[in-house]
Amino acid sequence: MIEKDLDTRFQEAFEIASNMTQASLPQDVQLRLYAFTSRPLLDLRITINQNILI
Repeated sequence: MIEKDLDTRFQEAFEIASNMTQASLPQDVQLRLYAFTSRPLLDLRITINQNILI
């Protein structure tokens, strides 16, 4: 798969996901999506806080 093709597929998937309502997703899918987004944000906050203390 070439890079442009991957970028195009990601953009298409992002558009589809952005247009979904929360009610249309089963709760287990909602929980997984939350886990995928909350953990990186937590790691980012920890990194930022550590950099401020140094």
